[in-house]
Amino acid sequence: MLDMGFWELIAIGVIALLVIGPDRLPEVARTMGRWVGRARAYIDSIRNTVDKEMRLQELQSMMQQSERNDLYEMLEETPKTNPNEDLSAKKDSNDSADKSQIDTSADKANKSS
Repeated sequence: MLDMGFWELIAIGVIALLVIGPDRLPEVARTMGRWVGRARAYIDSIRNTVDKEMRLQELQSMMQQSERNDLYEMLEETPKTNPNEDLSAKKDSNDSADKSQIDTSADKANKSS
């Protein structure tokens, strides 16, 4: 994050000692340490949240792609037939069933008379 070397830290310490004074310097150093720790924890929390969201989004896209692949496989496995042939075959079977029902009802009417 911040690339500070040894000499930069020494310079900051000397300036802090001169400005703050030797009596309050330990208390200020502890307070600054707490603030830096909280800031790092907050940044780590944000980083972890972003990483989780990215992984979740990646998993969702993988699941959607998998579902699409499964659908394509199912479509490829289904037999390819002509829909018009199926309809005409069903219509012929329905017509013959209707005729047989009409014949049986006519036969019942004749027998009852």
